[in-house]
Amino acid sequence: MSRSSRLPLLGRVFVVTRASGRRQGGALARLLRERGARVVAFPSIRIVPPRSRRRLDEACLGAAGFDWIVFTSSNGVEAFGRRLAELRIPIAALRRVRIGAVGSRTARECRERGLSVGVVPESFTARDLARAFRAGDLAGRTVLHPRGDRAGPALACALRRRGARVTEVVAYRTVRARLSAAAIRRLCGLRRIDVLTFASGETVRHFRAILGARRARALAGRSATAVIGPITAAVADRSGFPPAILARPSTVEGLVKASERYFSR
Repeated sequence: MSRSSRLPLLGRVFVVTRASGRRQGGALARLLRERGARVVAFPSIRIVPPRSRRRLDEACLGAAGFDWIVFTSSNGVEAFGRRLAELRIPIAALRRVRIGAVGSRTARECRERGLSVGVVPESFTARDLARAFRAGDLAGRTVLHPRGDRAGPALACALRRRGARVTEVVAYRTVRARLSAAAIRRLCGLRRIDVLTFASGETVRHFRAILGARRARALAGRSATAVIGPITAAVADRSGFPPAILARPSTVEGLVKASERYFSR
């Protein structure tokens, strides 16, 4: 077997715009490197705590009294789990609470923290999570939804239509990354970029804002755009980054596989 067949992305240059760290851009970067790609880290977002933790702390202290806790991102799991630990609330206290998760990575993050996941939709969107519950599962039930500050109302609305009493609480905020002018110049000065990767609408918006419209258009014009999820795809398209690669399923693993298929053609 040749080296190129073992490394299907050999020599390809990917820009990773997720937040840095093991559970964020690090996972995607590792998978890409394992397949021979060169990875350029350009995190366009940072994950930070909410401005006030009062409502988050109230939710953590009362979490054991909910019927369900639903998570729509690994960021939500990590932020909620971290705050539980800071408040010295053991995960074992939630053993009677059922857990719903959007996506395999979110579910994996729950399980790594000792939470037993009962519902994971086949498609990874908030609406799909609501549809994954069996009829009657939510009628009169209390649901806690720890989420990011920019999350839309789709999940809460869908759960309420099924009879749930939903409490939403901001567990983390997504803000623009602080990148130096030198880092921006280095990115724009690269002679070759094959793929720009985006895992959320926020990474798209902040990437474009950091670069400015002119430089963003220039990069989009000489590279392919790879996205995770239909919502991210729509934001990317509106922002001047028409997606050429769509992860199926909507995971980092799905993005890597879709990239392999794209370059094999």
